[in-house]
Amino acid sequence: MCDQQPTSRYLQQHYPRIRTSASILNRILRGGTLLDIGCGNGFLRQFITRDLTLWGLDYSAEHCTQASLAGYERVLCSDLEKGIPLDDQIVDAIYAGEVIEHVLQTSKLLTEMFRVLRKGGLIHMTTPNLAYLLNLVSILRGKQLSKVEYDHCVSDLGHVSYYSPTSLARQLRDTGFTNIVFHPYVNPQQRLGLRLVYRLSLTLARRNAQYLFVTARKA
Repeated sequence: MCDQQPTSRYLQQHYPRIRTSASILNRILRGGTLLDIGCGNGFLRQFITRDLTLWGLDYSAEHCTQASLAGYERVLCSDLEKGIPLDDQIVDAIYAGEVIEHVLQTSKLLTEMFRVLRKGGLIHMTTPNLAYLLNLVSILRGKQLSKVEYDHCVSDLGHVSYYSPTSLARQLRDTGFTNIVFHPYVNPQQRLGLRLVYRLSLTLARRNAQYLFVTARKA
């Protein structure tokens, strides 16, 4: 049987991307309530410098407790596939860091995010990029694409949905979101050679980094 609980190693791998997301949120947001979907242990809290009220949502009871201890004012323990257990138009911003790739009903998730977000509110999402520049090399060499999984009993990541910038932007627009912006990402913990490849990919096409960092607004 597969273990669906994220490991500490798995969460540690997210930290550089969480810090990048925090910098994006700090730059754009000025206040209000931020819902952190898939909040984990509440690691985002320590990087938020804006005067925000943080709410969290996670399916793990252990993570919900940890997020509360980290300073989240409200934490919901819930299965995201069943929806977001909040009233309509109740939060000012939503962060979903590497969540959508774990969800089968992605249109339902985006619709739920749109529903609970106030008019003019912001969403910020991250997800592995199917159009990652080095995936082209992997295809030519007959190798598995980055972050595309095929044996969920071996991996604890559980990726089931995959996006390119085009498909993610299209689904966001179809849900009703506007002002869709993709932000660059370079992992500071990777080897220098890979970092140079990332920077080159961002120079040639900002949407070919290993991970997509996108923001959008509810009109």
